Amino acid sequence: MEDTAEDSLIPGLPEDIASQCLARVPLTSLWGVCKRWQEMVDKSEEFHFARSERGKTEMKWLYTLVRTKEGRFAWNAFDPLNERWHALPDMPETVDFQLTSPGSIGMSHAVQCVSTRNKLVMVAGLKSAQGAGGSQSWSQLEPALQQPWVFDPKIRQWKKGQDFSTPRKWCVCGVSGDKVYVASGSGQQWDMGLSRTTEMYDIDADSWAILPDLESSKFSGEAISAVNVEGNLHIVSGRGVFMKEGAVFCPVSKKWSKMRPGLKRGWTMNCVSVNNRFFAIDEALGKLSTYDADTDSWKIVLENPQLKDMTNVVTSDGLICGLIDPATANPEADGCTLRIVDVTVDPPVSFTHTVPQGRVVSLQILAKMNMTFLLKDVNEVAACEASVCQVELVATSADEHVGTAG
Repeated sequence: MEDTAEDSLIPGLPEDIASQCLARVPLTSLWGVCKRWQEMVDKSEEFHFARSERGKTEMKWLYTLVRTKEGRFAWNAFDPLNERWHALPDMPETVDFQLTSPGSIGMSHAVQCVSTRNKLVMVAGLKSAQGAGGSQSWSQLEPALQQPWVFDPKIRQWKKGQDFSTPRKWCVCGVSGDKVYVASGSGQQWDMGLSRTTEMYDIDADSWAILPDLESSKFSGEAISAVNVEGNLHIVSGRGVFMKEGAVFCPVSKKWSKMRPGLKRGWTMNCVSVNNRFFAIDEALGKLSTYDADTDSWKIVLENPQLKDMTNVVTSDGLICGLIDPATANPEADGCTLRIVDVTVDPPVSFTHTVPQGRVVSLQILAKMNMTFLLKDVNEVAACEASVCQVELVATSADEHVGTAG
């Protein structure tokens, strides 16, 4: 059955050719024009594959792990085209992550997560040790996860990965080439040997590989996000100017090396990678800096009060996203505020967005969640209901026929 002019993507063109043409158009220009185009952007895997073949970036969603007012932890995903939030399925287990140490004023703990192009991975966090009292010290907090938890947005499912050789807290984690790298940190108790180890998790194979050790154990005292530039993972211990270590891991050679002195010296704040360039946000002063590899130095590219108090910083396609520090926000507020900085323009510009569900614990950006599974479920229910109605009609007709015949 051929499509009518009203049903076709582009009148007069076959569907495959029309889809190839529209794959060259920016997503924001396609959205909201007509129902067929909207359905194509939202549901067609072939359309997005055609875009990726032409080097077009795939549509990304923002994923947030929130702690609700009831104390429950849950993931939500934001669809930027529809400007709509969607709840993810429940995590594999219910965990009461400890975000603070009541006995240590001002000390907060992260739930460490990373994302590849199309997978969300929960790596580490803390929970109260079994038998610990209500006022825990840092030594009474144990690793919360025994294995990585992986969410696949294409099939809307979580799975538990292969167990860690040793569950960790306060570790280094990062992504390169769709592989997850975990290093340093601490187990139930701090251990010199563990604090220097490095492992790589292959999500597709669900397996771990042991890699060469770090030279220093100084990366084990805090949650550290490795910054990927040109495929290499860069880490710094601490954010001060003095007495800190900087290291670089090359996944190709599987070797650690020293970080350049200028890069390490200026790395005193939240640091991320955008288009293989280092950017650092000074959340105290509201300044954005970038690293110049030719001079081994940093320079300020933006000063904006809206950059103050940004935490949980992540990046995608020229955008830097972060949260207003919950410690500075109103404790009674229903949601958090996102700061989004576009560094593809000169000078960079920033804007805000509100997250209504609760206090955001972690931010990640990756592929959009496949909503057709929900539509399929709805259609199956509708089909079942239609079948039941049809059976009832047949039964009613049969009863009437029998009654008439009698």
